[in-house]
Amino acid sequence: MLTYILRASSRLGLAALILASAPLHCAIARPQTAPSSQSAPPSQFASVAGEVAATLTRAKAKRVVVFDFVYPYSAEWDRVGEQLAADFYLSLDATPHTFTQVDRDEILTWMKRDSIDQNQFAFSSVGIYASRDAQVDGWVFVELQPDDSRVKLIFNVYTGKKGGASKSFSASIPRTPELNALVDHTPPSPDPLASYPASMSHGITMPNCSYCPAAEYSEPARKARIQGSVQLEVVVGTNGAADHFVVKRGLPLGLTDQAIAAVKKWRFEPARDANGDPVAVRQTIEVNFQLF
Repeated sequence: MLTYILRASSRLGLAALILASAPLHCAIARPQTAPSSQSAPPSQFASVAGEVAATLTRAKAKRVVVFDFVYPYSAEWDRVGEQLAADFYLSLDATPHTFTQVDRDEILTWMKRDSIDQNQFAFSSVGIYASRDAQVDGWVFVELQPDDSRVKLIFNVYTGKKGGASKSFSASIPRTPELNALVDHTPPSPDPLASYPASMSHGITMPNCSYCPAAEYSEPARKARIQGSVQLEVVVGTNGAADHFVVKRGLPLGLTDQAIAAVKKWRFEPARDANGDPVAVRQTIEVNFQLF
């Protein structure tokens, strides 16, 4: 796979712009939900809840927030993450502790205010930023890592000023039929770009970006210190412009929109077919956001 890497600096950070001929592979908090027989009983979290509570208590945390559990970039697991977080909320509340937990309705208010969805809590800095005005000094984020028979849970506990201290724990629960019933098995939508050939296939060249201004950080993302990459699939037309944007992997707090806005300004030398004629192609583009 041929890859062009273009780098440009901006006032707030470094944006690395990557054009790839094939997709790259990489590994809402809601109102209080009652425990359900369709998820892990709260007792399954008793041991790890005790460890998390002890960590928060030792750190003298006073106000703690448990965010919905997340399987990064896999929205079909959102209902599982929501239910498991609700169960863990109750398990944590049953432990000896000196802190109070933030009501989940308040978390929903933060998310609506900042246009954050559940999957964006894969970035702990997003949750810490969202709770900036809520006098929170303890945060619990959990990543789901499912396989065919079990679901591993990675607990990351942040305490102190702006979450400066952290500790991790792990647990594992069976992937029961009841839990699987919460996974969204809706078939994916048809590929909207399927009618366009991919660059670097069938004798087609890759479009060359001749004017590639760097994406700018959004102010909320800069304050939250969000870093990572936005992956887009686009059609680069014979006119040298990108169109038909499909977000394959986004970033929170406005960075996805910033990436799209930047790429819309780019101009390309169009791809050419085996006869040397300009041809519209589907192209994967990554816009990397890095603070320095």
